[in-house]
Amino acid sequence: MKTIHAWLKKTGMPATRLGLLACANPHAVTRIRNGTARVETLYAVLRYIRHRTAVARSVGERQNDHAAM
Repeated sequence: MKTIHAWLKKTGMPATRLGLLACANPHAVTRIRNGTARVETLYAVLRYIRHRTAVARSVGERQNDHAAM
């Protein structure tokens, strides 16, 4: 839950939007919070966060490479 909470705080994204993007379920994060989500739902949300974090890092590295030129 710490990872999800930190992601939502950092991005300003509503929990329902994260659920929709991660697993097409606007209630996913609420269900994770209250313990009624399936394990697959939790994994889908965490996988989405990891993927978006990796993409953001990659884009940032490319921008830094271009700025150094």
